Amino acid sequence: MLNCGCIYSCIYFILLFLNQDFLNENEKCRSPLDQGHPPPKNKGMSYSYFSYETELGEMTLVSDGKAIVTVLFGSGTLPGCFREEDSILIEAIQELNQYIAGQRKEFSVPVDPLGSDTERKIYFYVRDHVAYGKFITYERIASELDLPLETVEEALHTNSCPIWIPCHRVIGADKKLRAYVGDRLKMKKGLLAFEHQHVNRDFVAPDYHDDDEDSGYKI
Repeated sequence: MLNCGCIYSCIYFILLFLNQDFLNENEKCRSPLDQGHPPPKNKGMSYSYFSYETELGEMTLVSDGKAIVTVLFGSGTLPGCFREEDSILIEAIQELNQYIAGQRKEFSVPVDPLGSDTERKIYFYVRDHVAYGKFITYERIASELDLPLETVEEALHTNSCPIWIPCHRVIGADKKLRAYVGDRLKMKKGLLAFEHQHVNRDFVAPDYHDDDEDSGYKI
């Protein structure tokens, strides 16, 4: 039986994202090897994927059998991948459902995001240093890792494992959202609001206006 917290979280997400145009109905998911990232070193590795509907919209999780390598918003045919569940996908689906229900703040399923060494360095820094309900700035990451700001922004904009690599928790020093995977700024703002609401029950999610082009988000 669902507890009150779970029901509350589901209602919160449904209201927050209802009628929001997060996904293009004609959008097709691409192969994890076709997203601007270099292929894994083991070119003979096979991939499995699973797509299903969540309160965030339809999502596709891709596994290499050892870790989650790609998380996509949307669904479609993934060339070179098998549409089937493996133990990693099953665990990831369970953890994602728990996260959306407000019952999980950390993920334990292994992730091995596609990307260059520099991109992966940025991804794992964000995963390991930015806790649930918290945020960090692009500028601070660039300073901590001694990297150009543009490199950090571009890497997180093309993050291959959103949610697990919580790039939605990274904002500008000016407190603006800047960017999110697939340019889904509404979703980034919604995820921040959702996490803050679970950390601070008195937190009120700010209104979002479609014509708010600067995407200012005051924490």
